[in-house]
Amino acid sequence: MLPDSIRRLCLALLLCAAAGAAAQAGAEAARRGDLDRTAEQLRARLRREPGSPEANLALAAVYLKMGRASLALEPARRALAAAPDNFLARLTLADALLESRHGAEAQAQFAELARSQPDRPEVWFGLARASLRRAKEAPERAEAGRQTAQTALERLLECPAPPALRLQLAADVLSDAGQYPKAAELLEQAAALEPANGAVWLALGKARWHNVEFERAQSALEKALQLQAGDAEACFLLGDLYARKDRPREALPLLERSLALDPGAEAAHATLAKVYGQLGQPGRQIAQLESIAPARRTAAVWYQLYRACQRAGRAADAQQALAQYKQKQKGNDTHADEP
Repeated sequence: MLPDSIRRLCLALLLCAAAGAAAQAGAEAARRGDLDRTAEQLRARLRREPGSPEANLALAAVYLKMGRASLALEPARRALAAAPDNFLARLTLADALLESRHGAEAQAQFAELARSQPDRPEVWFGLARASLRRAKEAPERAEAGRQTAQTALERLLECPAPPALRLQLAADVLSDAGQYPKAAELLEQAAALEPANGAVWLALGKARWHNVEFERAQSALEKALQLQAGDAEACFLLGDLYARKDRPREALPLLERSLALDPGAEAAHATLAKVYGQLGQPGRQIAQLESIAPARRTAAVWYQLYRACQRAGRAADAQQALAQYKQKQKGNDTHADEP
């Protein structure tokens, strides 16, 4: 729920800054957003000092920020093996395990952290999410997982941390569980406490989007963009709402700005394609849809491509797209593009 994982971004930069003088260049690159360069500099240091717990920890955190959790596992394990009592090392490993869908091991790591650091909100946040993930992975343990998640959520809300942060993290857990109305209630409280926090308004808009409260979602997203105009997700969500209301000329600049900020966002490409279709521009619609790698196209994308090719008079391409759509439908692929 937290857009682009604000918590993980802070952790990544903290770890890079804590990695010592030899990793300072990497930390500076991370602050500039050059994560590939950061990772390469840290890998170079590890080739010279393979046992460095600081560099392993920093590399794992950077991989997490890059959305490559599976790559974060090995350096996180090495960092924890070198410093078993290091809170950040265990938290980073637990986060990497959770994001790479190792629910049972992630739950065990977060449980260990909860025993040693019971006042840290990120620990209970992680334990709640890991318990929900474990419940999905092992249906026979679903009830136990939900109970553990509920206990962790209650402990999170009791932690000695800023109230708005506690509420935002708890809302993220509830969203993971699909409880969007409850998540929105907590985020409304957080927004009242910190009305200038754009991340809270974005999270609130997203919760309302999922709960199909589009008018209320729009007001929250507009507030988020007033506070943080360069947020790709806020631009996408608001552009998506305008597209749903058949207001393509208002959606167009928002979606273009979203893709300028995050060119790889497949959902934004699909929605921008829809907008081009609404504007009667099937050629540009097809180009947007074809910019999504075939393996990544959902049933909804294939169906949109089918209709666009039909309108453009590309009968053979339309039939191929229709065949792919039907194949995706057989595989129970979603027909909805969610953010």
